[in-house]
Amino acid sequence: MGIDFIFAAILLSLMIIIATCLYYERIVGISPTPSLPWVRSKIIESVKSRMNVDGKYEIAELGSGWGGMSISLANAFPKSLVRGFEISFFPYWVSVIRYLRFGNRVSSSNNCLFKEDISKFDLVICYLSNHHMQKLRPQLKKMKKGSIIVSNGFAIPDWKEDEIIIAQKGIEIKIFIYVVS
Repeated sequence: MGIDFIFAAILLSLMIIIATCLYYERIVGISPTPSLPWVRSKIIESVKSRMNVDGKYEIAELGSGWGGMSISLANAFPKSLVRGFEISFFPYWVSVIRYLRFGNRVSSSNNCLFKEDISKFDLVICYLSNHHMQKLRPQLKKMKKGSIIVSNGFAIPDWKEDEIIIAQKGIEIKIFIYVVS
């Protein structure tokens, strides 16, 4: 009876996790998909070539999902503050737990990113759909001059990118880099 109970509890937990992810996918319009490791590395490499790794920056990851990119950013910029924004319930809580080892330097917000003031950030990383990038444009326009926006896979509609980087390992992913002017 003990093994059956444990199996049932695990199965029920998995069903709740999957149902929660599907519910938020329907609301948000996109599933919480992590950046591929080689894409994440290319993004970090590109950002490090544009910013001083010892600088004190405010960095945002919009659509931070499970927290992998935010953790990579925190490791790459050890004096900076990193804030992830994720509305999907389960990935948000996983990222909160993953961020604990960084203390106050890395945090997560479960608020709707379209209602957040992102103008204070020096660097914004996005892994959002075309629809979400279009909706985010008014906020991105308010960012301070010299701020960097990096979009994984999806261009900002009607914006001219400063650079497009190709991350390729079996699949080609475009990384769009913008510098706010």
